[in-house]
Parts: sequence; C-alpha cells; structure tokens
Amino acid sequence: LDTGTLKICSSYGFEKEQLLPSQFPIKIGEGVTGRAVLEGKPFVHSDVRKAPHWTLKDSVGFRDAKSVMVLPLKDKETCSGCISVYRRTEQPFQEQDAFLASLLGVQAGEIIKKRKLVQELQKQATVDYLTQVYNKNGLYAVLENQLCLSKRHSNKMSIIFLDIDDFKQFNDRNGHLLGDKLLCDFVRVLARECRKSDSIGRFGGEEFIALLPNTTLEDAIAIANRLCRTIETHQICIKDKLFL
Repeated sequence: LDTGTLKICSSYGFEKEQLLPSQFPIKIGEGVTGRAVLEGKPFVHSDVRKAPHWTLKDSVGFRDAKSVMVLPLKDKETCSGCISVYRRTEQPFQEQDAFLASLLGVQAGEIIKKRKLVQELQKQATVDYLTQVYNKNGLYAVLENQLCLSKRHSNKMSIIFLDIDDFKQFNDRNGHLLGDKLLCDFVRVLARECRKSDSIGRFGGEEFIALLPNTTLEDAIAIANRLCRTIETHQICIKDKLFL
C-alpha cells in the first residue's frame, strides 16, 4: 500500500489470461475494491456491475462476475490489502460467509504485518540507515555470495575502497547535518556511475566499498579513476551555499 496501489498477489478460480495486465494496479480508493481498502470496511453486493463506484477493474477479468464480497486485510492499526470473492450468480453472500472470510482476513492481516516487520528488521541489519546502501554486515553477505559465484564460474572480481578526504574538517566546519548531506550525495554519485550489477556499501564513517563482479584489475582501475574525476567535479548546493 506504500505505492498507493493494489496488485494481485494470489488468485484461485481464474485462468491466467483472465487476469489482464491492463487492469492492474488498482489505485487505493478506485472502484469497490480500492474503496473498501481505503475505508477499511467490508463491501458486499449481489451484482458488482450495479454497485456504486464500480469500475471494469473490479471484475478482475472475470467478465461474468455477479456477486462480490471484498474484505479488507486489517490488523489493529492498518489495512494492508483485501480479499475479493466473486460469484457468477446474483446470489448474495450471506452474513456467515462474510464472518468466515473476515476471520481469514484478520489472520492474514496479522501475518502480513509480522512479515513486514521481519523484512524491516532484516533491512535494518544489512542497510545503512542514512545512505540506504549496504552496511558492513550487508557488504559481508554480498561479498561472500559474489566470491562463491566468481569461483564457481572462474570470473574475475574487484573491490574498490573509497574514502572522503578531510571529511572530519568538513563536519567540524559545517555541522553534522551538512556532513550527512554530503555522504548521501556522495552515494548518489557512486550509484549513478556504477553498473547495476555492482554493489555499494558504507564500511564505516566516510569509508565506502564498491564490489565489482566480472571485473578485471585493469577495468577496476579505470572505473576508480572515473569515479574520482566525477566526484572531484561534483558540486553540492545547500541553502545557497556551494561546496565542491
């Protein structure tokens, strides 16, 4: 829901070709499905096409869908999605149907919440909170994996160590907030100049590492020199002040 849209994570009773890509994602608040998630309230109707706020996306490729029941997946605080159930007839869903589905929805909502919490904890354990690149733990994990792949396929691998000169003096002169801005800008330059297959991490303080798979020593030297030239000419503008 962080993106403001809904997408299908799992389905049953639909042919693959019925789930048309053009129908997704569904925006939060769009149609009966998105509205049920937005309001956090169940929605039941005997004919989905006659329901208020109905859109074609609510049929989910199920052209002859009639009765619909949408149950938000909620925990105690938030809504993380929904379960949508369709029938081909206008036979409305009964209260007991909604009750059983709501029990499933509550359990599913709690599971999703716990899964997100585990994912966030895993991220915190491997990602630097400030620059959002790998921290030391994350670097070690990626390095171990890349070394195994390099040995298995007999490929070259290179590592570039990077350090910001006079960073302490910059911090002392301009304050830690600008120092943090400098680190984030530095990482953005690295990410822009490195390849998608490369991995960037903060080793500590103003020290960074770039892991370069399938890269010879000569190519790594060329990449390092290009990074140095780019960083040397990069300008940071903060509150009308220009820093090189």
